[in-house]
Amino acid sequence: MAQALTAMDTFFTGLAQQPTVTAVSCGSASCWDLHVVLGAADLTRLAAQGASALASAVPFAALPSDGLGSLGSVTLDVVARQDNGRPSEVKVVVDGGAQGSASADLTFTFDTPLSISAPAADQVVEGFPGLVLP
Repeated sequence: MAQALTAMDTFFTGLAQQPTVTAVSCGSASCWDLHVVLGAADLTRLAAQGASALASAVPFAALPSDGLGSLGSVTLDVVARQDNGRPSEVKVVVDGGAQGSASADLTFTFDTPLSISAPAADQVVEGFPGLVLP
């Protein structure tokens, strides 16, 4: 985790607006919220820099650079538990300027009992339909 945080710190150096980290509540746990807003100039610079700054901590591919200048901004919030660093929520909002906007809000739950039932025999197909196995 420390290696990933150091790599992210290096990656985000020089942004127009530096990331902030605040303490928040996530259910019954205490969490940290990493909030960063990336403007068009930031996105263009990060794409030119590539993901090599993060490669030692996280396996990212090269970042695309086409059309980044027309974006308004990308806002990212990563909420992680303070006690074990597990992510609780990831929110991404993309302001695409004239192209519109998009957002995603992912929540994560860990250590919750799960019940799985086998399907009925008539719902099970071995192999792939039309594929003959030797």
